[in-house]
Amino acid sequence: MIIEIPPGQNLIAQGNVVYIDWGRNEGVKLGDRLEVLREKANIPLQVIGELEVIAVEDLTSTARISRSLAPIQRGDLFASKSTQQTQLGLDVPPSPQARKDTLFQEMTKPAPAAEAVQEAHAAPQSRDIERELAQLARQLEFEPGSAPATAAGLPILNRMKALLKEVPDRRVVVKGYTDNQKVGPSLKELYNSNQELSRARAAAVADSLAGEGGANPQNISVVGYADAKPVASNSTETGRKKNRRIEIQLLPAELPSAPAPADVMTEPAPGIAAPPAP
Repeated sequence: MIIEIPPGQNLIAQGNVVYIDWGRNEGVKLGDRLEVLREKANIPLQVIGELEVIAVEDLTSTARISRSLAPIQRGDLFASKSTQQTQLGLDVPPSPQARKDTLFQEMTKPAPAAEAVQEAHAAPQSRDIERELAQLARQLEFEPGSAPATAAGLPILNRMKALLKEVPDRRVVVKGYTDNQKVGPSLKELYNSNQELSRARAAAVADSLAGEGGANPQNISVVGYADAKPVASNSTETGRKKNRRIEIQLLPAELPSAPAPADVMTEPAPGIAAPPAP
């Protein structure tokens, strides 16, 4: 999704830039070409422009508008050209190479009986649960000085709980972060520092994920990083909003001879049992 547009630009002009919520962790690379998509009620998904990635960070990227049929807006979707055709079902003519690949696949397709045998013995395709959790976590929002996510995050937390039910034996580490604004006097009784606030933020999310129908509380631990690892500049409210966040890390069920990662604190959140010792 397009998450930010610099103010005062004619968005239909080629060469202007936008910011998207996919980065290096999602496999985005410099020079990638992305189709901009728009969805309206009772209207099929439409291609309205094209982006070229010009800068990549871990969680976000900057892209230049190389083609646009309409003003590009915050909230517009995007997809690579291959994803656009194979996953979104858009009516896009395949390239000559794609037509050759399709013809080759048809010519080498096994007989139905053999295909059924292969499917019966094929290993199940695994989902990248941790990546899906990361995408959902980036959608959570936190008010300044507040530990719980905003009310709009409740459906997102429920989706995260459903994903964690698919990996019941994995250990879950919830990492909390803040912006660089100091804790004000009115909040000192609750959080003495941003370190305490970031950990309380992680604990609030952990409590939600361990609720009814969620993850095993004994498998969840929390850690707070204060403002030590920003993903955006703290010089603007937009950047600070991105830095008020949580992240989810999944660890194997058992690590018999390996210590926990250096950046993971295994101290549980209030109400969350400590995970079993590795």
